[in-house]
Amino acid sequence: MSVFHHRLILDVVLKKVFIARQNNISKISRANLVINQVIRQKNKLFLVLFIILIIAITVLSLLPPKSGLELGKSDKINHFLAYAILSLNFGFISTKIRSYFIGIPILIAYGILIEFFQGLVPGRDPSFYDALANSAGVFSGFFIFCLFI
Repeated sequence: MSVFHHRLILDVVLKKVFIARQNNISKISRANLVINQVIRQKNKLFLVLFIILIIAITVLSLLPPKSGLELGKSDKINHFLAYAILSLNFGFISTKIRSYFIGIPILIAYGILIEFFQGLVPGRDPSFYDALANSAGVFSGFFIFCLFI
């Protein structure tokens, strides 16, 4: 075989490899699009859950103590768990770690504000230790999120 034939065979092989790679890339691109759509749908679900959690925490925190709704004796554990779940849920809205640098201070400020507003509700008092439990819950939720991402 001459150099021309070798070159022709090489060109044909390279074209087939190129076409196969392009097909593979387009399959990967389609798969990425589907995955991104699923993630966006999940993000919307977590956003709705986050809003529900914010409303629930706000209502439960600002109800007068004689409202008839008792959540148990372990007040600090309830605060810790509520804010850990809220923080964990926040992480799934945007799975980027850097979003937590914005979210952590906002969630901590929210917990402190709720404690402040409890002082305005008859029969309730703001508590430094509740605010501390809220903040610890936010950090724990972030830590758990980082373990799974």
